[in-house]
Amino acid sequence: MDQFDKRLDKLEDKVDAIREDVTELKTDFKVHTALIQEHVAGDAKIISELKPILHKLPDIIQIVEDHQYDRKNRERKMQLIADWTKKLTLLSTAIGVIYAIIQLF
Repeated sequence: MDQFDKRLDKLEDKVDAIREDVTELKTDFKVHTALIQEHVAGDAKIISELKPILHKLPDIIQIVEDHQYDRKNRERKMQLIADWTKKLTLLSTAIGVIYAIIQLF
């Protein structure tokens, strides 16, 4: 029976070790559960803060598109003015040269 008692003691030690591990895991689980709940609550707060912005997103997109259209329109007008300025400068230079030639004769 002595050998049986040793085996039984070893088995009891292993069961105690497992019981301690389970108790430790339960404690860790309770701590992590609280942390997870805090994290989820934080996510819910972030989502509630973002909802008004997401509802305004179509308006924001429209404002950006309008701004880009206006900017491109201004650039196109400025380019058109620059092109006409170059043409008028060339024409006035040609008229000036022709007038100077006429004055010489």
